[in-house]
Amino acid sequence: AFFPVHRPIIEHIRQGTVSGLTGGCNGPIGEAVSSGLLPQPVVFRSHGGRARALEEKSLKVDVSFIAAASADRYGNLSGLGGGSAFGSLGYAKVDALAAEKVIGVTDCLSSSPLKRVSIPGEKVDWIVTVDSIGEPSGIATGSLSGTRDPVRLEMARLAAEVAKACGVLRDGMSMQCGSGGATLAAAGFVGSIMKEKGVKGSFALGGVTSYLVGLLEQDLFDVIHDVQTFDAGAVSSLVKNENHVEISAAQYASMHRSAPLVAFLDLAFLSALEVDVHFNVNVITETDGVIRHGMGGHPDVAQGAQLTIVIAPLVRGRVPVVQERVTTVCTPGEHVDVLVTDHGIAVNPARPEIKEDLVHAGLPVVDIHDLKKRAEEISGKLDPIRFTDRIVAIVEDPYGNITDKICQIEQDN
Repeated sequence: AFFPVHRPIIEHIRQGTVSGLTGGCNGPIGEAVSSGLLPQPVVFRSHGGRARALEEKSLKVDVSFIAAASADRYGNLSGLGGGSAFGSLGYAKVDALAAEKVIGVTDCLSSSPLKRVSIPGEKVDWIVTVDSIGEPSGIATGSLSGTRDPVRLEMARLAAEVAKACGVLRDGMSMQCGSGGATLAAAGFVGSIMKEKGVKGSFALGGVTSYLVGLLEQDLFDVIHDVQTFDAGAVSSLVKNENHVEISAAQYASMHRSAPLVAFLDLAFLSALEVDVHFNVNVITETDGVIRHGMGGHPDVAQGAQLTIVIAPLVRGRVPVVQERVTTVCTPGEHVDVLVTDHGIAVNPARPEIKEDLVHAGLPVVDIHDLKKRAEEISGKLDPIRFTDRIVAIVEDPYGNITDKICQIEQDN
């Protein structure tokens, strides 16, 4: 993924050094891509889609630079230890297996063998030491920092009640919570219901925060499978708790494998930038059509989970979230079961049994077309986005099929 810290890539594109990108484009790089700066379309893949492409070698890597919190003289790498511990190297594990050459970069080189190895030395060609690999406190920012907003907390509570009404909160259940304050808060409400019912889950999955760690420490889940560690509390848990287990992105969600863990999810809470009346979800482009975000594991998780609940406010910043058609289809509506908003709960018409359960539980079920109408009453209709015919990005599904194409924003004269 490309973040604001990678802004120098823009100049490399202008100079012709970089002619193509694959991965999520956040901030200034996404804006540059939307304006047509890159000669060829960016390829957006989900976490699982990228792991699949690397495993099947449709995506080839000559050299991979992997930052490690610690390394030893035998070439072993870890995301733990040293002064910059950040947790799981789940995504880099796949890179190390696929790349022709692997260069580990660390600020903590040990003369003794590491006790906890994420990537074994036989997969690493060189180790380079630097003064500092980064600032780990900068990992847990923005949408990953949770929420205290009463409206979003109420949406999180409702989402947990949806899961309860559908009967998925039972012994042996599995769960993932996506990024976003409300989706993270939903984990806490689920924990309270599980305590009340006296049930224990099998595993929690995905990017791990202190919210999920709290459920593990309360003995509400047997194990956490950690592909990416998001805050200091989760890093500490990975160090000390043997039931907090590091996994690779391929184990997590690669459809090249027969049994990725997302395929065994009972429950998933996910966020969205836009949702349309067909339950398609957009998490890449803002409503002005500009690319500002990556796709993460959204389509992997939505497709794999038995019950997928998207949590989003009806209006965000005076812009309607529920629309006739999303700007970019990232997760097809067929994989989304329920949308929870601050103005009611919409159920995918393909899941009438869920609607029946929610109505029986007395939850505020509304038609998604009514949510769209209400959103437009609050904020008004959006002006159509002006695109050119030039394609600047391609969105792939977890199997490598094209889900959508993103065109260049038309520039004002």
